[in-house]
Amino acid sequence: MNSLLLHCRPGFEGEVCAEISDLAARHEVAGYARSKPNQAYAEFVCTEPGGAERLMRKLRFSRLIFIRQWARGSFLALPETDRISVLQEALADYPQAGSLWLEVFDTNEGKELSGFCKKFEAPLRKALNKTGKLVEDRLKPRLLLTFKSGREVFLGLAEADNSAFWPMGIPRLKFPREAPSRSTLKLEEAWHHFIPRMSGMHAWRRR
Repeated sequence: MNSLLLHCRPGFEGEVCAEISDLAARHEVAGYARSKPNQAYAEFVCTEPGGAERLMRKLRFSRLIFIRQWARGSFLALPETDRISVLQEALADYPQAGSLWLEVFDTNEGKELSGFCKKFEAPLRKALNKTGKLVEDRLKPRLLLTFKSGREVFLGLAEADNSAFWPMGIPRLKFPREAPSRSTLKLEEAWHHFIPRMSGMHAWRRR
C-alpha cells in the first residue's frame, strides 16, 4: 500500500506527475511518478515504507491543482468470478474503513464500467459489513475501490476530510429548470470546487 493513485482529467497526466513530484520532493518523500497519455490517472510510487500515507498527511487535498481524487494503495488482479472473496482476502491487512466508494476513471472505458460498479457495490458492501471491515464512521479512512476493468482494481484509502467531495472528484450537479443556460452548472461547479480551496489557502496563510 505504498502508491498514490491520482485521478485527473484526460490529457493532464503529465501535469499531475509534475505536481505530485514537486510536492513529494518538498516534503522529502522519495518516489517517482508514472502515467500514460489520456488514461485519466497517474501514479506516484513511493520507494520508502509508509511514504504514501506520510505524503497524504503532509498535503491538503483542497490545495492540489490538477488532481481530482487520490488514494493510497495498490492494484489487484481479479478473477472472472468470486471477486468478493479475493477482495476480502486482499483487504485483510487494510484498516477498518468508515465508508466505501466504488470509482472508475474518466474515460470511455470507465463509463462502461459504471453499470458494473452499481450492481457490484451492494453485495460487496454487505460482505464487508458482515466481516466488520466496513462501518459507518467519518473518523475512519474511506475505502476507495477504483476499477480499471472488471479484472483489475486499485484498493485505496483516503481520509474523508482530506479527499474529494464526490466520487472520482467529479461533482454530480442537476440542471435547474429555471436556469437560463448550461453555464449555470459551470458556475455551481466552480463554487463547490474553488471556494473550499480558497478557504484552505487563507487558513494556511494565517498559520
